[in-house]
Amino acid sequence: QVLLCGFSRGAIAVSYLGLHDDEIARLWCGFWAHDHFDGTRSWSGQAWSTPFVRYREESAARVKRLQGRPLLVTQGIAGTSTREFLTPLLPPSAWTCRDIDMVAVGGAFPNTLAKDPHNDRWLLRDSPAGEDVRRWWAQVLADTNKKPR
Repeated sequence: QVLLCGFSRGAIAVSYLGLHDDEIARLWCGFWAHDHFDGTRSWSGQAWSTPFVRYREESAARVKRLQGRPLLVTQGIAGTSTREFLTPLLPPSAWTCRDIDMVAVGGAFPNTLAKDPHNDRWLLRDSPAGEDVRRWWAQVLADTNKKPR
């Protein structure tokens, strides 16, 4: 009963490392990536993401290792690249993508929580977005408990 989660580069690692091969992929009951996702763009100066076409194909193969397990992608800066990447790969019921209004959660930036909207501290404040994530986690764990071991 382990959920794999990551923020920023860690969000990329959720898929890049967590779904690296079948053996590793089997370890997790769910996946949560906040602010970035494996395969959605090339990363300047990073050999692992070039050439982009190959990187994207490899990422698509990793995503298929989800095999029906839930994926949550949250984004503090709204964008469409993750949705555009995942939509042809997964049925809508297999994943959830949420844009998080970071100003609504934490106020104008910089603030006492973080210097800018690209942060992982937003869950420290009570907010509807944070409650949504906590409900998702609870549901994933409840569903995992119902499955035979």
